[in-house]
Amino acid sequence: MSEPNGIENESGAMNPGWEAEIPVQELDRSCRVPVTFMFGEAAGWLFLSSLFALLNSVRFHAPDLLAHCPWLTFGRIQAAANVIFIYGFALQSAFAVALWLLVRMGRNVLVLPGYVLLGAVFWNVGVLVGVVGILAGEGTAYELFEIPKYASPILFVAYAIIGGLALVTFQRRQVRELYVSQWFLFVALLWFPWIFSTASLLLHFYPVRGVAQVAVAGWYATGLKTLVLGGVGLSVIFYLIPKLLRRSLHSHHMAVFAFWLLLFFGNGAGVLSGTTVPSWISALSATMTFFVCFATVLIGLNLYLTVGDQVNRLLEPEFRFVLVSLVSFLLVGVLGAINAHSSVAALTQFTLVLSGFNQLVLGGFIAMGLFGIAYYLLPRILGTEWPNDRLVNLHFWVTVVGLGLTIGIFGLGGLIQGQTMNDASIPFAVVTKVALNFIRMETVGSLLLAGGSLLFLVNVGRISCQGLCCGEEGIELSHGRRGWGGWRTTGGKTVAIPFKAVTKKKAVVKKKVAVTKKEQVKKDARESWTTESYCFLVFYSRWFHRGLVLFIAHRFSSVANFPNWTR
Repeated sequence: MSEPNGIENESGAMNPGWEAEIPVQELDRSCRVPVTFMFGEAAGWLFLSSLFALLNSVRFHAPDLLAHCPWLTFGRIQAAANVIFIYGFALQSAFAVALWLLVRMGRNVLVLPGYVLLGAVFWNVGVLVGVVGILAGEGTAYELFEIPKYASPILFVAYAIIGGLALVTFQRRQVRELYVSQWFLFVALLWFPWIFSTASLLLHFYPVRGVAQVAVAGWYATGLKTLVLGGVGLSVIFYLIPKLLRRSLHSHHMAVFAFWLLLFFGNGAGVLSGTTVPSWISALSATMTFFVCFATVLIGLNLYLTVGDQVNRLLEPEFRFVLVSLVSFLLVGVLGAINAHSSVAALTQFTLVLSGFNQLVLGGFIAMGLFGIAYYLLPRILGTEWPNDRLVNLHFWVTVVGLGLTIGIFGLGGLIQGQTMNDASIPFAVVTKVALNFIRMETVGSLLLAGGSLLFLVNVGRISCQGLCCGEEGIELSHGRRGWGGWRTTGGKTVAIPFKAVTKKKAVVKKKVAVTKKEQVKKDARESWTTESYCFLVFYSRWFHRGLVLFIAHRFSSVANFPNWTR
């Protein structure tokens, strides 16, 4: 890729000669509001998902906990936790990452960011409707597709807005040469509507029968984890590692080969031999899994050669999240190929090993990659720094320890469970008791993961309030028009304008402009938690519905009077 006047490009290389027409600050400003909103909502959904998972884990210690409430039974809470994690956190964060990377690497502003914000609002409404439906007992039993029938159209329309404008932004890019991250993002943006619409039609509206349901549900879950979320995760890895090292990717051709291997074989891998499908499907899937493993090895080798003699730098704080994501990805590819062998699958299938493997994919590979890119891009689009670096480090270590405990306990417990299950002389009650002991030990990991998600929510909320609400460079949503609400900087002071009251001008937050940015950051760090908590609540309560209100106003008012960031 190329970059202006010898400045490092988005892959970390140094390529002179192309003068950018749009400054980087303008690119970030174009996607600031929708990306920040999506990450803020994703952080909230992640915390709720971790609370649901912790509640179910505690129930193995106290089975009678909330047993009188049918909305909070084990099955409904588990399905709700899965849907919240996948659709509320992972996919929403992936969309935000895709928008920012396409804007940055394509060197073109985001097309119609106000409509993107509208799509994000609809997406969160769809997730909320789906979760409420699941808790009411109207969910499905399909893995990663437990949402009710009436929630899928809302999610599809919301994605049509977000994904469509993302693809238009990609098509209008100024830099025509594509980098590896853009390949995976393009595939993820096209793959998700295909598999989601197909699964909705064949599982919800025109349901197929018998074995076909298992095949369609498995095909959707594999495509979602491998090519949609996995594609975004790989785009983050290919972007951050060369960028932070200020180096070019070692081999373009090796990356192309690995990309096509994942594209052709990724969606068919992962079907074990004992699954209730025809034997030829599981045999073909095992073969595809080995090709996926080969692609994983190629990607790891390519990145290792890219790092070269700077391997020690991967242990620095800025590399921590992406390093864990990369190691998890390599483990997923290798362990998936091992588990695809029939003799190994006979030991691990129907055990806790599969739960640990899913935690490695979704938590280690996907979530850690999304955390890493969030901590990288949010300070850049908001024009500020993280209020407290210690909370960021604490989030990393708490999450890593929680993931390690969860994956390790599930893996070890699953192997022991498989051995006892395959021994006909051991009663099944003993097998269940063995598995139950490990599930109870995993509660510590669930507690740590809940704490990590809370820290992520606090970090995202504080920097969002600092950048959008309380900072000197905050967005002026009202543009001098009273009654629009939001935060407005006037005369060196940041004033909160009530959203509904047109005549009220009571200031909620007032700050003096610091002389230098460094002094401003220090001052923000010393602010009282009372003010920050108020900003935090205002941010999460108002931005959820503001996109819809602004969109309606945009349709019935002149474009000249509408805020610039929605054009």
